[in-house]
Order: sequence, then structure tokens, then C-alpha cells
Amino acid sequence: MKLATDRCHILEDPWRDQAIAVRFEEPWESAKELARSLDLLRVDGIAAVADRPTLVAAYLAEFLGLPWHPVHAVAACRDKHRMRMQFAEAGLAALQESCAR
Repeated sequence: MKLATDRCHILEDPWRDQAIAVRFEEPWESAKELARSLDLLRVDGIAAVADRPTLVAAYLAEFLGLPWHPVHAVAACRDKHRMRMQFAEAGLAALQESCAR
């Protein structure tokens, strides 16, 4: 198992987990670098923990030809307005926010 994490690339493995340092703010570039790093390894799947690494994971899956959520779907899920607009364009009923009274 290989790990990638958003931490300073200059730190020398402070947790001894051998994780590859990536930048979640630069998902395409990070995924491209990860794909190069994993080139000689067999990769069976990708898991993203939390919201920030999901775009990196989506791009990486695309680069490696693995099944995963499409980049456009991941991007929409990270932006509520964009997601709601896509729901409306698809003819889905508008999601109403409700507050407990």
C-alpha cells in the first residue's frame, strides 16, 4: 500500500509512513506526479479520505485507467452551487435546505 499526503515535501518522513508528498491545491499536477511515482507498481484501487484529496484521486484514477468517480463529478460535489445547478439541468427536483424549528 502506498500513501500520498498533503505535507511539506522537504520533511523527511516525520511519521515514517513513506507517504508521497502532494499538494491538494494542485490536483492535476499532484496526480500526474503520483502517476509517475507509481509507474512501476501495480495499482488496484484508490481511496480518498475526506474532501480535499478527492480531485487528486479522480485525476490519478483517470491517468491510471482505474474505475473511480469522474473528475467533473468530483468537482461538482465539492461546490454546492455547481452541484445544484447540474441537478437542475438534469431535471432533478431542487434540494431545499431546511432548518429545525
